[in-house]
Amino acid sequence: MSELKRHIGLFQLTMYGVGLTLGAGIYVLIGEAAGFAGNSMWISFGLGGIVAVFAGLSYSELAALFPKAAAEYVFVKNAFKSEFIGFVIGWLTAITSYDCWRHSSVRIWRIFCTIP
Repeated sequence: MSELKRHIGLFQLTMYGVGLTLGAGIYVLIGEAAGFAGNSMWISFGLGGIVAVFAGLSYSELAALFPKAAAEYVFVKNAFKSEFIGFVIGWLTAITSYDCWRHSSVRIWRIFCTIP
């Protein structure tokens, strides 16, 4: 069986993540969020930042514990000792993350298209 070769480096992967985040219109969504939350919007950003830090720490600890590519699939497969559960969780993670990105992009385009 031949192995897959890695063609994407750390820089390209980082820029891909940054592009998804900024490309989804985070700057436009801030204006919409400010309309709902008002002056207390910074609290939600602070809480979101804290959650993101802990999620990053969890992923880094799991990646150090299971140093293989495939992230969620490997973590769940080793936790439940089941390749099927790992397969399902891996695909659900991939689908939901891109689904969230797609929905936020559609929301931004709706805002752009309705601006007079």
